[in-house]
Amino acid sequence: MPAHTQTLEELEEYEYIVERTFHSEDEGYEFFNAFARNKGFSGRGRLHTQQTKMSRQYVCSKEGAGQPKFLNRETMKRRPRPVTRFDCPFEVVMRHKPEMNIWYVHKYLYTHNHNFRASEKRNILAYQTAGLRKYQIMDVMEKQYGGPHNVGYVIKDLYNFHF
Repeated sequence: MPAHTQTLEELEEYEYIVERTFHSEDEGYEFFNAFARNKGFSGRGRLHTQQTKMSRQYVCSKEGAGQPKFLNRETMKRRPRPVTRFDCPFEVVMRHKPEMNIWYVHKYLYTHNHNFRASEKRNILAYQTAGLRKYQIMDVMEKQYGGPHNVGYVIKDLYNFHF
């Protein structure tokens, strides 16, 4: 299997992100929330504090894995919750440089193991143009794919998807 080669646009985006500095943690948070919305996903942040370093880690909302007790669907009596965590490797780590009082991007890994497929984007756009609301579009997708666990995204992703 051939290795993935990066396009010029991917390299330019990487350079744009890693060269960013912020005057405050909140400014960095706002930037990465806007970045995630623009790319069609949502993120979460975690603050890490050590004795000498303070950093903020931003990950995709699909990072992590579901608890095993929720994955065994045969024993459940109620409608199963959708699988929303796919161990997505996307990560941005910002660190604070106290002597200059700035935050800078220390690590940037733009890789997702999930995405909207092009045909799904067209379907979502068509449903929205026809006047369906986001929750109605999600109901249609759940029926089309045979349940919420097969859709590959949750309703929050639809709200973050920019048309």
